[in-house]
Amino acid sequence: MDKIAHFFAFLIGGFLFLAALHVTPPIFRIDPVFFSITFAIFIGLANEFYQIFVPTRTGADLPDIIANTFGSITGIAICQSIRKKVLPIALDQKTLPSKTSNNFSAKDNQKL
Repeated sequence: MDKIAHFFAFLIGGFLFLAALHVTPPIFRIDPVFFSITFAIFIGLANEFYQIFVPTRTGADLPDIIANTFGSITGIAICQSIRKKVLPIALDQKTLPSKTSNNFSAKDNQKL
């Protein structure tokens, strides 16, 4: 049960981290997916490392590290697949309002 909690916690974290990278301006010239996976693995390892120093916890548990890593990668993959399916639809010119459109028609503008 503990491994399932690790998996889903890191799935959500990986998803949200990649989603945040996609909506912020790029700081580095690194692929967001690669950076997300690398960062998630680092956080998973750091999470297990600091538990070594907590008296009531056991740290460096390999199954936890694996659950963290696979959860992160799954969340990142879900985010990326949603982005690839939704972004082309959102960028379709038919669904975006034009920059010059407003709530008034040309006749309404002549009346003013």
